[in-house]
Amino acid sequence: MVAIETPALAAATRSTLFDVAYVAEGVPGYALQNPLKYETAFTGPLLADVPPYGTDKEFQTRDEDTETKVFSTYLGLDDPLLRGAGAGSAELEALFTAGEALFVERKVQELLLSPEAVDITPTPGTPIKDLKVALGLLEQWIATRYIHQPVITGNLLAVTMITEMQPPKLQTVSATPIGVAAGYGIDGPGAAAATATSAWLYISGQINIWKGQASVTNAPDLKGNRDLSLVEKSYAASIDGPAAAILVGI
Repeated sequence: MVAIETPALAAATRSTLFDVAYVAEGVPGYALQNPLKYETAFTGPLLADVPPYGTDKEFQTRDEDTETKVFSTYLGLDDPLLRGAGAGSAELEALFTAGEALFVERKVQELLLSPEAVDITPTPGTPIKDLKVALGLLEQWIATRYIHQPVITGNLLAVTMITEMQPPKLQTVSATPIGVAAGYGIDGPGAAAATATSAWLYISGQINIWKGQASVTNAPDLKGNRDLSLVEKSYAASIDGPAAAILVGI
């Protein structure tokens, strides 16, 4: 049998959560082992009427510092040593980079969006079939609570239902960017699970993601005639402002 060259795999072309989030690259890994804090920015509320003479004005106070959620992931490869020491490291790094968006999307939903989002589905548990109505409800909800640029995110099922949108740039008529987060699972706010033909759409303030530096390790197992490669990376994430979710489906 004659060996032939392995065909090159085409890179995925779909957009990810990274395309609509604030992303900081190359943060030292040691800085992402514990929750980070930063001064919370003012994101609202709306302006108020000047009160009648003799009535005190109410002054806003700054919220407590925002604390990030931290998480880490890894990917390992067990290769025959005969391929050459470290031969699989570059392939492993490429595979890790290609798959990290799915992992980060899942963690952002699990750690931030689902716990913090308010379910504004008009009839809880019953998906909205008119996606334009769903988008309008989301945008109206956040417009009275957040005065900066919000983002809408959902998995491929949720976003694909909005048929009038065309890539590469997905946005609503209000120019709110819509991000595809294929890694989002079925569990929404309060662990309410979507069915096979429904999905959650989220709207929130800015999503922030700090990406650590990838740690690549290679260690040959001479006794076992194997070559082990490992990539690990840490992340921190936060959301500025409020979040809401709505169940959509067919």
